[in-house]
Amino acid sequence: MEDPIQIVLCGKQLTISPNGNKTLWESMATDRWELDSLELIAEQLNENDVFVDMGAWAGPISLFAAHFAAKVYAIEPDPIVFEQLLRNIKLNPFLINKVIPFEVAISDKNEHKKLFARKDYGQSSTSLLSRTFDQNSTHECESLTFSKYIQHKGIKKVNFIKMDIEGSEFFVLPEIIPTLERLNYPSLLVSFHMDYLVEYFLKKWGISPFLSRIIMKLHRRWKLYPFKKLLQNYSNRLEPLIGCYPYCYAPNGSSINFRELLNDPFQLGLTPCFFSKQQWIKHDLSLIHI
Repeated sequence: MEDPIQIVLCGKQLTISPNGNKTLWESMATDRWELDSLELIAEQLNENDVFVDMGAWAGPISLFAAHFAAKVYAIEPDPIVFEQLLRNIKLNPFLINKVIPFEVAISDKNEHKKLFARKDYGQSSTSLLSRTFDQNSTHECESLTFSKYIQHKGIKKVNFIKMDIEGSEFFVLPEIIPTLERLNYPSLLVSFHMDYLVEYFLKKWGISPFLSRIIMKLHRRWKLYPFKKLLQNYSNRLEPLIGCYPYCYAPNGSSINFRELLNDPFQLGLTPCFFSKQQWIKHDLSLIHI
């Protein structure tokens, strides 16, 4: 096993077990990985807040958020990367009592499901969606609704949810709305993976990998929509979020008209969306936390 390394994300130092990905971790720090999202999280959280990281991977955002929040729930279903998440938590003893890991997938149903991977587990792209380019489906994981999860963990308060669940957001978000209401609508940062939803339909319709690659190239390069009506239907299922959150922003602070975004599924996956009950003006983070 490789020796731990020190990296700095948005001004906060983390000790990381690279697990064969030393170059990736170092480039994350050097290239200011997810800087806008990290700044957003740092600005929004305070010492009394509870942060939920759906799709925690090896824990960079969970560990970063733990510098600011009272408690972080790190949710990750991939068994290989979950072991790395546990190691990374232990390597940061000043955060260890703040970060609570849980090996589960958040889904729209309480059941055991296949977890799909590109080639093998341990990467950041594993998904509950069976996609046309996946090559591995040997692992079955437990999946819970978010309502069941917070009941199971005895969570009474949530202030911020980060959701990065590789396409499952299109199924989870419509189901999660009553739970968000009970929690008084915590801030919500969602990464939408429209390409994975396209791949899901390619696989479901039995289209060959060769033809699928051509379709995906046309989709990405020329904005040609396969399954346009289906994609629009799944986008429309997200419309209730507009009634829950009056404000929607990109992590860089620019305002997003989410209703217009839903009418253009191709654009939906281009930037994470930050949903908030309150108007937000992005501040200079150096004046606030760092």
